[in-house]
Amino acid sequence: MHDLLAFLAEQMITMNKHKNEEVKGFLEWLEREIGAKIEDLQLKTKIKEY
Repeated sequence: MHDLLAFLAEQMITMNKHKNEEVKGFLEWLEREIGAKIEDLQLKTKIKEY
């Protein structure tokens, strides 16, 4: 049972890293498309949470 839980925890960590990379890539693309930094926008929290 312990090995299974350890394996699943490792999978969750890996998936979370991939998700964070995708989010970072999306935000960088969005900044290039709109020509402004996300930090300079009024609704930056909503954009980052999306």
